[in-house]
This record gives sequence, C-alpha cells and structure tokens, in this order.
Amino acid sequence: MKPLKFVHLWRIFALHLIAAPIVFMLSPMYALGGYLGWVAIPCGGLLSMIFAFFPLRLAYGFKGREWAEYGGGIVGRLPHLFFSAVVLLYCLMVASMCASAYSDLFISVYLEGTPTPVMLGCFLLCAALAARSGIRSIALLSDGFFLSVFATMVPVLFVLLFKMNYGMTIALFTHWAASKLVGSTFFALGWLNDLSLLFLLAPFFESAPKPLRKLASMQMLIVIVLVAYWLSSLLLFGPKLAGNMAYPLLEAVRFISFGEVLENLDPLLIGIWSATLLIKTAVLLFMASRIAMRYARIRSHRPLTFALTAFVFACAFQFSRFPAEFGKLPMMPSFQMFTWIVFLTPTIYWTVAKLRGKLGQGKGNANGSGAEGKVREGNQNRDQQSQDQQGQDQQSQDQQNQDQQSQDQQSQDQQSQDQQSQDRQSQDRQNQDRQSQGKEDQKEQSQEEQDQGEHLNQDIGN
Repeated sequence: MKPLKFVHLWRIFALHLIAAPIVFMLSPMYALGGYLGWVAIPCGGLLSMIFAFFPLRLAYGFKGREWAEYGGGIVGRLPHLFFSAVVLLYCLMVASMCASAYSDLFISVYLEGTPTPVMLGCFLLCAALAARSGIRSIALLSDGFFLSVFATMVPVLFVLLFKMNYGMTIALFTHWAASKLVGSTFFALGWLNDLSLLFLLAPFFESAPKPLRKLASMQMLIVIVLVAYWLSSLLLFGPKLAGNMAYPLLEAVRFISFGEVLENLDPLLIGIWSATLLIKTAVLLFMASRIAMRYARIRSHRPLTFALTAFVFACAFQFSRFPAEFGKLPMMPSFQMFTWIVFLTPTIYWTVAKLRGKLGQGKGNANGSGAEGKVREGNQNRDQQSQDQQGQDQQSQDQQNQDQQSQDQQSQDQQSQDQQSQDRQSQDRQNQDRQSQGKEDQKEQSQEEQDQGEHLNQDIGN
C-alpha cells in the first residue's frame, strides 16, 4: 500500500486526542484542580510532547516496518510479547470505555429507554467497518470530519462568551495550590498522552521534515480548544458545581437559544462528540487488530476486526451495567500504572535499540533539526550525487559498448556479403568454363564424325 501523507496522520490524531477529553476530562479537572486547569492542561500538553519524541524516533528508526514485526528483535521475544499484550489490552479497554460512555450519554440524555446493546451495536458497527477498511478509510473519514468538527466549535464557543461570569476570572490568578496543580497536570497528561501510540500508525504514513514541530502545532491546537471550553464551563457554573456534573459542557449549551430554527446548541455539540469518538474508537480497533494479526500469523487484519469488536462490545456492556464501579476505573492507581506502562513502551524500546545499536542508520532525524541532522542530510545528498554520477558514467560506458558492438556487427555483415559476392563470381566463371569446354567437345565430336564420313565415302568409292 502506498504511504499516506503526513497531514492525514496530523488530522487523525487531532480528532483522536480531542475526542475523549472534551467529553469526559472537564468534570474531573474541576474537582482536582479547581481554578488551575488553565495551567494544568498546557503543562500536560507540553509533557506529552516530550513523551511523543521517543515513539517518533522509534518509528523513524524502523521506517516502513510495524512495531509488532521488529519489536522482538529489540527487547527479545518474551518481553515483546508482554508489551504487545499490554498495548493490545489498552487499546481494547479504551475503546470499550469510549463506547460505553457514548451509549450512556445518548441513553441518559436523548434516547431514554433504548436498550444499551442496541446503542452499543450501532456505534461499534460503524467503528468496526471503518477499522476493517484500513487506515486509508480512517484517514479519509477524519479528513471529512476535521473541518466540520473544528468549524462547529467556533460558533458554540462564541455563543458561550455572552453567558460567562467574568467576575470569576480574578480567581484564576489568586487560587494557587501546588498539590492541585501537580495532580491536575498528571491527570491531563494521561488524557493527552495518547500521542505515545504514534509508533503504531507511523509505518502507514510518509515521513515529513520536522515532524515533531508539526505534531507540536497539532497539540497546541488541542490545548487551546480544551482550555477555551474548560474556561467557558468554569465561568458559567464555578468549579464546585461543574465538578459534580457528569457533562458540564453539555449542560452549558443545552439551554442556550440560537434562534428559532435551532432552539439550542446541544445537537452541534453531540455531533462533534459522535464524530470524534467514532474516529478514536476506529483507530484503537485498527491498532489492536494489527497487533493481533502478527501473533495470529495471518496476512490481513480484516478477519480479526469483528472478533475484537465483539470483545469490546462485551466489555462496554459490562461497563454500562455497573457505571458506578467502572466510573472510578480511570482514577484507580492500578489503572494509571497500567496506562503509564503503555505510554513508556516506545521510550523503553527506543532506549534498548539505541544501546544495542539496532536503530536504522540514515533514517532521518525525528525532529528534523540540529547540526547532526544537517550533516547527515548533506552526506546523504553527496552520496546521492556520487551515485547519480556513477550511474551516468555506467550508462555512457554501456552506450559506447553497444556502439562498438554494432560497428563490429556491421563490419562482419559487410565481410560476409563480400565473401558471398566472390563466391557467386567464382561460381559464374566455373559455369562459363564448363559451357566453353562443352562447346569445344561438341566441335571436336562433330569434326570426328565428319572425318569418319569422308573416310567412309572414300572406301566406298574405292
């Protein structure tokens, strides 16, 4: 398959990273950080870019190869099997949590009385079809959703500006607590650190100059959007009331009138959440199916997609049956430790590969900058020029050899033609000699016959 453009990867992760935080991260952020979310979210985004450096270097060190393929050669077969199982389980669990939260949101707010399996089945069927079709289909789907999602966020935020209580902004600079800042920063980092899974999708996309800078621009956009919506809900409800709401942003827009045609803005917000959660779930299912494909020893991920989706359906249904118990799962220390193992996996692989000298040489610098990258790029250019010059010299030499061979062939043909003409001339002379000899023989024979006749006449006369 031809690699996709890097901009497709940029848009996929932009929707992937904004999907869950804008729905589920805001309420715990108010409870953990209070008025410090506007500092904690950018700090979490900055730390996530530090962790994104290692999966990017790992992916660029093994260009065109999937992690499940080359990982065993870095850390060994059994450790790689352990990390693969951890990453696979993480993808399936996060997909289950997204599907469960989506069904709970719709059933509790809009479709009361709808059976949970029906809602889960419809949502996961769409995500499974996108994942089964491959990364190209997911990229095209994200291209279609990207502009509509971010264009819809602007009018929603614009309307919220007129309803905010700007008197609370003074508390943003006066209510400081180091413990709250640290706790809310690491909580935001856990939501924004899915960029560490970049090494699973990078083999399907072309390399780009200065990729880390482009990913940083994407992360900056995500942070700006999250801070804007966090601030809007904070200035509407305050940190205590917003922290006790399940979906504070939805409550903020549900009762804001937007004219007679569209009574309120919550359909726009639901459209944003549906599109982004669909992309996120499809990407997670695709990652999981690609990892499982290697260990199932099959050549395509398609047969495994629906099987993994069925597992996600079962887990999401259990989450929906016991929302109080599983709602506390993201805050449990064991789950946070589990997620950090996943986030540190590319860092571990890159470190081991660097120590063992297994990183590909000349694969390009992950951040595309620095003196080392420039020197490497100059060496590559010189090598390419020398190879091109050698190729041209070889072509000219081949052309000369071909010309010489054609000349030799022409001379041989000319000699053979001359030899054939000489043979024909000699044969013609021989034929002429035979003809002249035959005429002389005939003359001699006729003379003898005439002499015999004369002698016979003389004898008769005597």
